[in-house]
Formats: sequence, structure tokens, C-alpha cells
Amino acid sequence: MVRQKRRFAPPSWNQQLELARRHSSFKEDLLLKIETQDKRLVRVQATPEARTLYNCYSQVMTEINQLMNYLRFTINPHGILHVSYTPRHSIEDVVVAQFHRRFPRFAIVLASARGTFVADMMTVLQLTKPLADVILDLENQRPRDPFLKDLNNTDDAIWEAFYRSQRRTTERDPKRVAAIVPKRFQKMPSFQLERELFAGATLKPFLPQH
Repeated sequence: MVRQKRRFAPPSWNQQLELARRHSSFKEDLLLKIETQDKRLVRVQATPEARTLYNCYSQVMTEINQLMNYLRFTINPHGILHVSYTPRHSIEDVVVAQFHRRFPRFAIVLASARGTFVADMMTVLQLTKPLADVILDLENQRPRDPFLKDLNNTDDAIWEAFYRSQRRTTERDPKRVAAIVPKRFQKMPSFQLERELFAGATLKPFLPQH
């Protein structure tokens, strides 16, 4: 059986612009220059300004993907997943929205230096309240989740079960976790389980078979 390669449509101009504007070093005068340029050249990033805008978009998109892979939440018995972390770029609302789409049963809370971001009931809010107050408010609104009734605040066994479920055997040369996971995520307190599971080990048992 021949496998067909998946083709992904390139991001539209509006998608690039919306995410590029979230970059920590984005400046609006960049757009003023781009607006005077040939649209055909801009579309293929053939001008320095167009390339700069695309790089901003790409870096923001990369951080979103990294957070979706490496953020580790505390699991609350009321069905609240929460974590404290400040991204490099202004993407907190995007991140909590994506996690909420993945786990619609739960409220997702991300506390950063820019505020506390909450995704719940398909709505995203940016609040000025500290994380502890937001969690308390959500607990008052949400009953304890019966599926989490035996959970004692943070249950690392849930994450460990997830990793165990991903195990595969392979003969490929393994890559060390340290070479794959960015250092800033390895140092997060919520990454403690990964440090313990992978201490002195490789990703070999977790790579897919070929």
C-alpha cells in the first residue's frame, strides 16, 4: 500500500498577520511598509519586511505548538486544569482555547504575567485576578467531577499512565529527551514527572514502530 503525503494549505495572509501581531517584538510600522510593496512579492516573502512578518508568525506558531506539547497542568477535582507560565509571545488566549477544544469537559486556566486566562464553556476570558482566586471562583461554579473523585489535587499517575500508553518498541536510534524538549520547559516545576521518567533514559521506548 502506497501512503500519500499529506498536503497542508499555507496560512492565509490574515492568519499570518493575526499571529505575527502577537510576537513580542512586532511593530505596526512594519505593515505600513508592506502595504506599499508589490503584493506578489509579499505573498512569497520576497521582501525583507514580508520575510520579517512571516518569521514573526512562524516563531509565534512554534511557541503555540511547543506549549500544546510541553505544558503540564495541575488537575483539580472540580475539573479544572491550571498552570502558571508566561509565554514569550502574547498567546495565552490561543493556548487555553486550544486545550479547551481538546478537553472540553475541563476548565483550562493559564496564569501569566499578562493576567489569568480562562477557557470554559467554550468561552475565553482574560482576568486580573490571581490564579488562586480564579480557581476558587471556578470551584464554586463547578461541582466535583465524579471521574476525578479519587484525585488528590495533583495526581501524577494520570500523566504517567498517559506516557505508558504511548510506549512502542523500535530499533531506531533513540534521541535523548534533552535534545528534543526545550530547556525552558524541562525546568518547569510541572515537568517533574518527565524528569523522573526519563532520567538517564532515551525516547526509544516511546518512538513509533516502522
